[in-house]
Amino acid sequence: MKKLTFLLLLNLLPLFVWAQTQITGTLTDEKGEPVAFANVYLKDIYDGVTTNEKGEFSFQTEAVGTQILVVSFTGYKRQEQEVQLDGITVKVDFTLEEDSETLNPVVISVGAFEASDEKKATILKPLDIVTVAGAEADVFGALRTLPGVSQIGNETGIFVRGGEATETKTIINGTIVSKPFFGQVPDLPARGRFDPFLFKGTLFSTGGYSAEYGQALSSVLILNTQDLPKQNRTGVGINMAGIDINRTQLFGENTALILGLGYSNLGLFTEVIPQNTDWVTPPGGWGGNLAFRHRTKNQGMFKTYAQYQSGDIAIRSQDLNNPSETSIFRNQNQNLYINNSYQGMLGKNWFFYAGVSYSEDEDNIEVAGDKIIPQESLWQNKVTLGRDLSNSVYLKFGGELHFLEGRYRFNQFEQNLNEVYSAFFTEADITFSQKFAARLGARGEYSAILARYNIAPRASLAYKTGENSQIALAYGWFYQRPENDFLRQNTDVDFEKATHYILNYQWLTDDYTFRTELFYKDYENLLKTNPDGFTFNNDGFGEAMGIDIFWRDRKSIKNLDYWLSYSYLVANRNFRDFPVTAQPDFVTNHTLSLVTRYQFQFPLIRVGATYTYASGRAYLNPNTEDFLSDRTPDYHNLSFNVSYLTTVFDQFTVLYAAVTNPFGFEQIFGYRYSEDGLVRQPVLPAATTSFFVGIFMSISD
Repeated sequence: MKKLTFLLLLNLLPLFVWAQTQITGTLTDEKGEPVAFANVYLKDIYDGVTTNEKGEFSFQTEAVGTQILVVSFTGYKRQEQEVQLDGITVKVDFTLEEDSETLNPVVISVGAFEASDEKKATILKPLDIVTVAGAEADVFGALRTLPGVSQIGNETGIFVRGGEATETKTIINGTIVSKPFFGQVPDLPARGRFDPFLFKGTLFSTGGYSAEYGQALSSVLILNTQDLPKQNRTGVGINMAGIDINRTQLFGENTALILGLGYSNLGLFTEVIPQNTDWVTPPGGWGGNLAFRHRTKNQGMFKTYAQYQSGDIAIRSQDLNNPSETSIFRNQNQNLYINNSYQGMLGKNWFFYAGVSYSEDEDNIEVAGDKIIPQESLWQNKVTLGRDLSNSVYLKFGGELHFLEGRYRFNQFEQNLNEVYSAFFTEADITFSQKFAARLGARGEYSAILARYNIAPRASLAYKTGENSQIALAYGWFYQRPENDFLRQNTDVDFEKATHYILNYQWLTDDYTFRTELFYKDYENLLKTNPDGFTFNNDGFGEAMGIDIFWRDRKSIKNLDYWLSYSYLVANRNFRDFPVTAQPDFVTNHTLSLVTRYQFQFPLIRVGATYTYASGRAYLNPNTEDFLSDRTPDYHNLSFNVSYLTTVFDQFTVLYAAVTNPFGFEQIFGYRYSEDGLVRQPVLPAATTSFFVGIFMSISD
């Protein structure tokens, strides 16, 4: 403590700076490329730092005399060099040699499709997301082309391996986003609220994920925002749906501020393109965002991201019980999301993360003369610590605390819901040999509103079968608190539970990716409706099993990048108001996606095409005795896009256009019936065929 106090005084009193020695330098590999985030420190002394993105390091020390400067980074040989500290700046450059014993190590990646670590598996980067035809530059739209995701065209969210959309959670910089989608209306899916270019790393886990994450029975989407931008710039985008503008401003080398404003209105879009939906108010609204980045002296990174959005949408629907009558459903909504996080090193050994986020979501819904106003706010706090216990063991542990306040109004009636949720997790990555590794962890959770706790063990094993291939196993318990809509009826229920069993094989190179997974999910304690029709018990159950296959090729044909994904799924449930065990209507047995992108060099034009197939889904036909026994027609969709990269007034500019389902494939997602079952109406996409054009310009200072 005396030493730490003394160091603090040195920072506060420049008078004593002359007594310190500055140590600077650069780390590069054998190819001359910078080595970022490597540890540089004085042996047996607290002082040290990690290198920045350019491989540079700089720190001050009180130590004097002859000392040993150490450089270490996974995948490279550790280096030590003697330095003389006498108050004069010392500059030392290192060239790191790759360590053959740690090259291509076995990794734990069961269930994960990620772009956060290119040595594991680069699947979807931001540019991938915005260039997937049919995804419409939506993160969630692009994820629907990956295996394990069912093609559900009339509901909002991601449906993974037989799970409902509520079983997938979106996590930004370590904390959950309570509402990642725009305002919704019945039978029309909403887009995600976040720009894909916000994120540097995308990890989509379809099962068997880390004990660090909870409250998701099926899947987690983990998004990490970009670090420091490289230059000042202004971006302007104009398209058929609206306009947006953003400004990036650097303050020195370590601080940046990003501001953005946007306005959207699909009125022109719905007027130009024939619609299957009777719009009263086409989707529209405005929003703004603010991002702040600061890199500290020890190379830690502090991030703030805030986003506010306000939207309005309304549709007119026919009353099937009285076809001459119609009703209007309107949703005016607003969302506020604020995320603060810091991550860096504590000393030379401990990794430290702290995150605080706040979400506030409100919908003002009017339908058939009734007013429904749900309001929810969520505070989250999370801390994680990690360190290498040895060359073969990495330990991570931490905890989180959530505070939820909900207010729900139906006309003159009101309900309130308050929750305090806490969790603790610990996990160890253990490398037994160059070919064999394990991840062992556990998560404990407590819900105040349920007055119940759980303990969830998680385990993964991986064995390297070749230079670029491995097999892996995963097992784990996953719990989730029932959704708030159910807890408003009664809270005398327990956590819902899913047990995951996964067998994975993958073969990865710089240009090719092949992954296949066999999986089985066992659901327990699902909510089941009591005879009164309003309250619930935990007698529900279900299962899901199948196989996912993914292949990506960036090399076989020059300038062509394509991937093919296929999922086979069998899932059954007896939950909610199901009278018998049946396949839910959010399950597709077969799903196939082929995504292709080709780039012409002169001029610089990118073209893309995506074909998606899904087998028919179950729907409830009141004229049939068997429950959910009827099937919709198979789903087909073929989409195209093209972008032209050029300069306008010497500024980088992109012109783009896209068309969805130009061949007019019939797409039916289900049917609505009148109460007597005599009148039937198909559930269709908003438009059978659509197109979209726009321009984006990036203006650099």
